[in-house]
Amino acid sequence: MEVYQNYKKYREYVPEYKQWKEERNNQEAKRLEYIKRNPDAINKDDLQRSKALLHAIDVMDEYSQKKCGRHGSCNRNGSRSGN
Repeated sequence: MEVYQNYKKYREYVPEYKQWKEERNNQEAKRLEYIKRNPDAINKDDLQRSKALLHAIDVMDEYSQKKCGRHGSCNRNGSRSGN
């Protein structure tokens, strides 16, 4: 019964999704255009944090790929099989 209620809630919000998605895309386009026109408005600390986060993700990805390669027991998507 819970699945049916969840589906009813989902169907209730489906018509609003298209408008919400367009509004979100417009806001993102405005933000990117602002940054493009005003590159000095970018917070340097935020930029450094973003670079550090991306580096950490790369390190974790490389580690998991090496670990997967050693054991030879990973699925196509990189997750371990059998555990």
